[in-house]
Amino acid sequence: MKGGAWEGRLASVGMIGAVCLAIGLLHGKPVAMPEPVRELGSVLALAFALGWWSRRRSVATAVASAGRRMTFWDSAVVGVGVIALEGAMLAVLVFTPDPMESVVGKWDGFGRAETAETGENPTPEPPARSGNWLWDEAKERELPTRARLKPANRPEVFLQATGDEGPLLRKRLYLQAFTLGSYEAGVWSAIPTGTGRLQAENDGWLRMGDEVAGLPHRVFLGSTQSARQPLVALQGLQAVKVAELGRGDGMLTLPGGEGINYQAVSQPRTLDDPGPRVAKLDPPAAGELLRVPGGAMGESIRGLAREMAGDGAPDVRLKRLRDGLGQRSTYSLSIDNPEGRDPLENFLFHERRGHCEFFATAGALLARSIGVPARVTYGWAGGTYYESGKWFVFRSRDAHAWTEVWLENHGWVVMDATPPQAVGGGRPELADAGAEAPITAEEGSEQTTFLAADGRMAVGGAVGVLALFVGVLIGRRCRVSAMLSGGSLLESAVAYEREFRRGCARRGVLVAAGSTLRVLVAALGDARPDFTAEMIEYHYGFRYEGRARDPEREKLLRAKARRWAEE
Repeated sequence: MKGGAWEGRLASVGMIGAVCLAIGLLHGKPVAMPEPVRELGSVLALAFALGWWSRRRSVATAVASAGRRMTFWDSAVVGVGVIALEGAMLAVLVFTPDPMESVVGKWDGFGRAETAETGENPTPEPPARSGNWLWDEAKERELPTRARLKPANRPEVFLQATGDEGPLLRKRLYLQAFTLGSYEAGVWSAIPTGTGRLQAENDGWLRMGDEVAGLPHRVFLGSTQSARQPLVALQGLQAVKVAELGRGDGMLTLPGGEGINYQAVSQPRTLDDPGPRVAKLDPPAAGELLRVPGGAMGESIRGLAREMAGDGAPDVRLKRLRDGLGQRSTYSLSIDNPEGRDPLENFLFHERRGHCEFFATAGALLARSIGVPARVTYGWAGGTYYESGKWFVFRSRDAHAWTEVWLENHGWVVMDATPPQAVGGGRPELADAGAEAPITAEEGSEQTTFLAADGRMAVGGAVGVLALFVGVLIGRRCRVSAMLSGGSLLESAVAYEREFRRGCARRGVLVAAGSTLRVLVAALGDARPDFTAEMIEYHYGFRYEGRARDPEREKLLRAKARRWAEE
């Protein structure tokens, strides 16, 4: 076989292999690989195969036959052709025909319950889902005997601060979907309370009590086909602007449909910050909320509670339980349980490791053992804050379960026993400086619908990375790197300023686009870092006093600002 023919056939085989690999990656295989890695891998596979294919002897021969060498325009035509071809291939791979899309949709609906932080073990026949991965039609959740959970990175809920975002940035956010209060043999289920409807008042708001004070926010849930979509809001809901809600079995429900979004006001309450006292507050019916398993297991839990809680006021004893549980057991998404013991027994007294649902379950039963009503709540915690638009994005990896306990004159408060260092610390994560949230106020719920579809997040990122990849190749071939390097100095200047603004945002300081560095430093007061004087002197010197730029100094300032922003 001649060399040219052999190389051409091998390149074609490589192209077929790259297409197969990209199909698997874009449709979630292997599940252990993070979604961004799969997207990037699909792009690189296609780029490598097409690059190899485009360099076959036939290309060189075609150019040589014209009696000339490869020029810039030859390279540009090849580059544009690669972009167009790969863009078409990605569109075919991601927006698959209806029959394949149906299969992928069914697989995705099953897979989301497995990849979320509070997911279940795979089963041959997954339970019917209501449109939310947290909830199934049986209204119960079973602690897994064994687990190998793989958190995904899919955006699921979008929250926008409609007031000052500072208070939201200074605390860990708990976005509540529903609660379960009955525990029996490793299974949490809803306490039957009957069903009913709640109607909004004349102003369109539906209030949960006499007083409405707290943090205003808007929630975007996208679209759902379920008739029982759980109402999602910050813990401590006070009021929500919807026409009607269903009520019963541990949750408030919205009608399913297209583009669900609404305003809400919440007064979050945690064990460390229970909020203002409430004069009139009816306690819950304690019966089921105080029940602890019977037999030897129940006695072991009660003995452990007495040992860990000690004496004192209820809130002091609860803090000892929470902190002691975090020290006693280890956070892990993998549970072996080789002897097949009761999941909670294995978590508390044997293997002593598990994910958030185990910490929440143990926290609730230990609290009940000292006479405090407790339940388990499911939703999301933490999130990622994007300065642009004041968006908080909650992904599958942020799915969480925690304990809520009833404190007199405060109501239900969060007692999160999961170690903070294991689930992102105590505050929302900050997106990179200048990063755009995957949603806008104008697009609203339509954007959430787009993001919820299988694999479609890959399109924008994949095509963007691909265009950058090919553009760099063309740029190197055209010797234009020297022309582009002139913008790097300005970008580094923007970088240290953006890092400083990011740190200000994390501390709840106004970071409007029009705020100057001097205004931000003054707003920080005594909390300003020690490098601000150097930064202002340099910044205003080269911008307004004609001083020379110093790239090395800008790099140092950027590094200092970044370290401060991450503290």
